[in-house]
Amino acid sequence: MRSLQRLEALHRSELPLLSSSRALQEHLDSLQETNHDDIVTNEDWDTFDNGEWETFEETLAQPVTSLSQRIHDFNSLCQRERLIKNWNNNISQLHGVYMLLKIKTGNWTFDNAFDSMEDEFCKCTHFTYRTIDVFDLMWQKRIRQRFCKCIPDVVRLLTLGYIASSPVRPRTAFLVRLLKFHNLAWQWCNVSALPFTELISQWVEELSGKLRSTDKVMSSHHIFNIFTF
Repeated sequence: MRSLQRLEALHRSELPLLSSSRALQEHLDSLQETNHDDIVTNEDWDTFDNGEWETFEETLAQPVTSLSQRIHDFNSLCQRERLIKNWNNNISQLHGVYMLLKIKTGNWTFDNAFDSMEDEFCKCTHFTYRTIDVFDLMWQKRIRQRFCKCIPDVVRLLTLGYIASSPVRPRTAFLVRLLKFHNLAWQWCNVSALPFTELISQWVEELSGKLRSTDKVMSSHHIFNIFTF
């Protein structure tokens, strides 16, 4: 800038003309001084206080690299696929019996809704017995139930008014009345499974006591796992 002003002044003859060598030297000196000022200014811009700088590090999710974790995930997937396959093997017969009993019991509202209707579907004389934990709105209890080979276990439990928790050798079942109540609560009150099982567990324990599984009290969390599996 100073060099430009000097040249303009020379052009307007405001400054005395100097020899070419002297003018050139002064011009170079002025350029060097100007460049030095620019360097100082740039250094001021590039200089910052490290104490005011804060670095935010992004925490990435750790990838699953453990061999045991991969094996666990694979086994869980296989178990889930077996569960779906076993339900599919029984669903057609289960659905047919369900629709028939729904008509006979008035959608499980008649006085005889929860009477045993096993004899209408099975004429076997040889049975095996297994303990089943059953749950209703007003009670929970453990029963000794008979099973046979002519109809699936889930169908036999349905003839008693229960929905089994698993398709093969179920050990827990829920009365249709309880599931109907949950369906209405879910539709109108947005009730999720965990709060509902907590509520039912506390409610029926006050009325009928606690069930024990392998010398341990059956917790509401265990019931939730069965209810949602």
